[in-house]
Amino acid sequence: MFDPFSQQGAGELNVLKRHLQSTVLTLLDRNTSQREIHRLTGVDRKTIRRYQALRAGAEANSPGEVTTGSVSADGQIPPPRPPAFGTSEATVTSSLARSACEAHRTWIEEQVRLKRNAQAIYQDLVDQFGFPSSYQSVKRFVRRLRHADPEQFDRLEFLPGEEAQVDYGEGARNSYYAARPAPIGSQVVVRIYTTTIEIRDRHTRALLRVHSRMAHPGSVVLPTSERPFNPSRQTAVLLASAERIGPQTRALCQQVFDTEGRPGQRAMWGIVGLGRKYPARLVEQACAHAIDNRIYRYKHVRATVERLFEQAIEQVGVTPQPASPLTQDHPLIRTPAEYGDLFSRAVRRDADDNGRQAEAHDDHATAIRARVACATPANSGATSAPAAPSHLKLET
Repeated sequence: MFDPFSQQGAGELNVLKRHLQSTVLTLLDRNTSQREIHRLTGVDRKTIRRYQALRAGAEANSPGEVTTGSVSADGQIPPPRPPAFGTSEATVTSSLARSACEAHRTWIEEQVRLKRNAQAIYQDLVDQFGFPSSYQSVKRFVRRLRHADPEQFDRLEFLPGEEAQVDYGEGARNSYYAARPAPIGSQVVVRIYTTTIEIRDRHTRALLRVHSRMAHPGSVVLPTSERPFNPSRQTAVLLASAERIGPQTRALCQQVFDTEGRPGQRAMWGIVGLGRKYPARLVEQACAHAIDNRIYRYKHVRATVERLFEQAIEQVGVTPQPASPLTQDHPLIRTPAEYGDLFSRAVRRDADDNGRQAEAHDDHATAIRARVACATPANSGATSAPAAPSHLKLET
């Protein structure tokens, strides 16, 4: 049967899917017009003409009559039969032996086990070995290898919880471990033993890292050379929040970042969060204590703040001592007779002051009346003209 992929110059052809190729070729065998084929299949007329030209060239170069299959009673050409799946190992081996990739068979098999595609394998063959053949040759070779050597699965037996599959960057058993050279964001397999933890590649099971198993949750096992120390926007936000609590909190957060890098931002979030739950002065005291003792851990700061807070609550909750009962007998308390004599003398002094003030007021009033009498003229029997009004000036 005619195959457009096997014809020379097919690289310039707009390759259709297999079912469209079969449909177009069948309609061409029936002498269907290009317009009708375009209407039925939606294939461009230029593509139909190219398939028709390639088919005509293949028939002209064929030594005998081209057999396209038996025609059924209703005039339809049946589709070609699918290839048999019972290909023997000898057939596959002989077909691989004729390939130009056979010289690099061992290397290609290793790349196939690593789940690499044919395009990547072909590019490495050209770059590393100067492979002279085409990509299609590598593609066919890889396809046959995968068909002859199906995917293998290793049966691994572990107790429940001893092996887990996690994303790179996530923790295992509440701790964090370095997984390089695995790419960031990829998934790895973690095998947890009594004292160690193994990190392996998800596909090849190749060993990537071995770490000592950490007993404290929240631990970060990451070498200093792999820690990022360049500050981010999140770092600036944390330091600004610590500055609002106080200078000691700001200094402690800066020291944590300088020591641990970006992984230390988890501890910085915890320290800053203490300011929303406890008074700022207590957080400042706890941070100052941590700086003095060079303990740059969030748990230590939290424990110190909680202890200071409990002490403050205890001081506020102390019950005051009851006042002593009233008494009449004390060296500082005088006798009632002395208080009575004091009150009597005070009353007599007030009475004497009031008497002197009254006498002074009476003498002043008598003087005023005398002055008024001296200023008024005596009455005579003769009638005289009314005297001019006199203006009296009273002196008080």
